[in-house]
Amino acid sequence: MGGSTGADMVLFEQYARKADAISRIGDDIRADARVSNTTVSYTEPAYGTDVIREYPGGRRERLKADGSVVAVPPRGH
Repeated sequence: MGGSTGADMVLFEQYARKADAISRIGDDIRADARVSNTTVSYTEPAYGTDVIREYPGGRRERLKADGSVVAVPPRGH
């Protein structure tokens, strides 16, 4: 078993570009939701499979699998 190959690096670079593009899509959707005064729900890796609900004013809640709801800091804090 050797080190990384050139093909491995190309695949990693492609993945990194796609992950960045997907992240920007999420940012765009949240921005559109704020402009249209719509609540949006999504997941974030930091919270596992729990759902994050973000309100137009920036308030966020974590909907946990056990049914509880916990406040989550706004983005950028």
